[in-house]
Amino acid sequence: MKKYALVLPDGHAVDRLTVCSQEQPYFNEYVKTIIRRWREDGYDLRLVELKKAI
Repeated sequence: MKKYALVLPDGHAVDRLTVCSQEQPYFNEYVKTIIRRWREDGYDLRLVELKKAI
């Protein structure tokens, strides 16, 4: 499983997502839609993969 966060430029995470390999194709399309909608409202949202702390 991979973990992601949708993040604003100031570093604020607006959503955290966990995705398994079977969901990956749908996840990619979902993220594109979410980012597009936020940008239409004037927010510069980006997807960041979260890594485990060592």
